[in-house]
Amino acid sequence: MSFANGTLITTPNGTTAIEQLKIGYTVSAWTPTGVIPKAVVHSLGETGHQSLTLMQLGFNDVTLLVTLDQPVVLADNSLKKAGQLNPSTDHLMGTNGQPVELTSLNMGMYNLGIHSIIIDTPAKSGQHLIIANGIVCGDYLMEIMPSTDKDYD
Repeated sequence: MSFANGTLITTPNGTTAIEQLKIGYTVSAWTPTGVIPKAVVHSLGETGHQSLTLMQLGFNDVTLLVTLDQPVVLADNSLKKAGQLNPSTDHLMGTNGQPVELTSLNMGMYNLGIHSIIIDTPAKSGQHLIIANGIVCGDYLMEIMPSTDKDYD
């Protein structure tokens, strides 16, 4: 899946908890030249009836709970799965393209709901980046597609 329920996704009108985003809602897709509006084309979630292993990313006094395979964009425009991050060497990419220091990284078991969204069709390469709790991340399509080591600039 992707993000813990309650994760704030940036939209043209502010932020919305991911589990509230339905098909057809508009979110802000991140591009190197700025954010653009994109419609949600997939929205699926689960409530927290079972324990899940999640990564807790800490940065700027904020946390982000994601699945281990959730792709995040690093400050050098590369993509890395949350379970492969290293707080001593990796910097995340913030909303305005600025580097954000990853101050903590913890894996644990959580009884939380999780939710995923897709914001574009598979044919639209590079337009699957969303902003979650102020950090640029891939949508669910990027999570399930094979890794390409592609830069996103």
